[in-house]
Amino acid sequence: MRKFIYDCEVFPNFFSATFKNVDTKEIEVFYIHDDNSEDLFYLKKFIKSNIYLIGYNNDKYDNLLLNKILTSEVTCGDLFNLSKLIISNRESFFLNKQIKELYSYKKPYKSLDLMMIHRFDKLMVGLKQCSVNLKWHKIQDLPKAYDAKVTCGEIYNILEYNLNDVLITERLFEVSLEEVQLRQSVGKKYDVDLMNASRPKMADILMNKFYSELSGIDYNDFKDLRDTVSDINFKDIIWDKISYSTPYMQAFLTKVKAITLDTTNPSNDFKKISVVMNECMHDVAKGGLHSNNKPMILEATDAVKLIDLDFGSFYPRLLLNLGIFPPQLGKEFLEVLKMITEQRLKAKKNKDKVEAEALKIVINSVYGKLGFEQGYLYSPKSMYSVTINGQLILLMLIEQLEEAGLRCFYSNTDGATFKVPIELESAFYDICNSFEDFVNIELEYTDYAKCIIRDVNNYLITKPNGEVKEKGVFVTDIQLDKGFDMPIVAKAVKAYYIDNVPIREFIENHEDIYDFCKSQKVGGQYKVERHYIEDSKYCIDVMQKTNRYYVSKRGDVLYKKKGNQLNNLVAGFTVTLFNDYFESEDYKIDYDYYVHEANALIYNFDKSQLSLF
Repeated sequence: MRKFIYDCEVFPNFFSATFKNVDTKEIEVFYIHDDNSEDLFYLKKFIKSNIYLIGYNNDKYDNLLLNKILTSEVTCGDLFNLSKLIISNRESFFLNKQIKELYSYKKPYKSLDLMMIHRFDKLMVGLKQCSVNLKWHKIQDLPKAYDAKVTCGEIYNILEYNLNDVLITERLFEVSLEEVQLRQSVGKKYDVDLMNASRPKMADILMNKFYSELSGIDYNDFKDLRDTVSDINFKDIIWDKISYSTPYMQAFLTKVKAITLDTTNPSNDFKKISVVMNECMHDVAKGGLHSNNKPMILEATDAVKLIDLDFGSFYPRLLLNLGIFPPQLGKEFLEVLKMITEQRLKAKKNKDKVEAEALKIVINSVYGKLGFEQGYLYSPKSMYSVTINGQLILLMLIEQLEEAGLRCFYSNTDGATFKVPIELESAFYDICNSFEDFVNIELEYTDYAKCIIRDVNNYLITKPNGEVKEKGVFVTDIQLDKGFDMPIVAKAVKAYYIDNVPIREFIENHEDIYDFCKSQKVGGQYKVERHYIEDSKYCIDVMQKTNRYYVSKRGDVLYKKKGNQLNNLVAGFTVTLFNDYFESEDYKIDYDYYVHEANALIYNFDKSQLSLF
């Protein structure tokens, strides 16, 4: 089966579909203008030729256009009206009869939607944002208003735009190959279709199959079940073996046991409770335990180790060990979870990466589904039984280690990190081993060399082998689902802390111009204006909605405009647009701006950096 990356464009009097062969790299282009084209006949023939189509948002857009072409005689106007119908029914997609029929049409081709497998349809990440994050050379919005007619002289530009989207999608496909192959392998192993499923959706499909097969109950007979219990008394759900040795923690436990909730009343939702043990404050909250950190830098020495511990598969093991299950499903739920857990351990042992990864996805999703009102696992009482007991158990271990003279400086959900003096290292592991037996959950350990922690969700950590863990503002790798905001800053801070490279030295010697860029997409209620001086005249250009730019010594000012109100996208600075890549021996980068931003990030750790501003 031939595989093609593809994309469609629709205007009132114009339709185009561009396809690029994944293997041969050949490009096929079909277009209709004012309904005067034979391409429609050849397009139909092409679509029927046993092909696999890969696109972005194609499952609920481009595919429907192709299905319309296959099922009826169409004009550009028909396709444009369908396009408008799809867009206007995004929130009620399957409630529209025409859309539902086209979606259900037994199409002669297979398809893969990269937007869906990355869950970008839920995260509202468009192809243009992906192109920025992929460091694509050309960031281009639709060349003209979607509802305007296309003239003969504009066809080339539209086709160029169409091809650019196809090439961006091709690049996204290349970086998504592991995810695609995972779905192919897991789908084949369990005889289910996972090709357009995000990881949460994969977990749903597999869990549905496992529970149905083990319980003997058809999916349709349990899919609408929900736990209706809304009143939760914490004293009734807390494990009776949880206890503390210090009066302070004993009083804390009494306070937690006194909590009652009505889950139907948002104002009665669980509020966090803070508890302090020596140097560290821990917040007990709905989602899990986490430390309330001040910025800190810690480094392992010959005298003191930094050791992180965490419970393996913490929440799933709590469900099994404490016998927690959604009452609407019965104890068969625990049998399914036990089967999945045991199969995953067996798969890991046998080095079956496909099965191990598939079952890991399912196991990790179970706890979250307990709080999802639209799913059959929904059970607030079960959810709180897991998260509250998990936090109290972790605090038990932290208390025991603190009492032995070990200091916790970070905690998060299923683990904590400690300063461990060499002379107390054996005591540390003795306490942990004993606690493992107590809760029947294995602990996993990691030595750290250096911890730069701004707060629980923003840190930079190195291991003795040189491996680096990054989170939040310290992440240097581009994340496809996040905004693109001058990666040079995080990279400079990393070089400063890990390799002792001065901030300014790193920034001024960095050669990847993309890393200096920022991007922003404005909503439909805004315009973007570029203000600049040319030939001694003040000029204003209206720009596209999505723009990439970097801060430069000589450049333009970009404004976001709504009505008569102007907001500078980089207040006080000029920028150079970088929607289209260009090479230059001197990009006129305003290095001072980026040095300032990097120093602002490290300022809380070391106020002496003020001298570098």
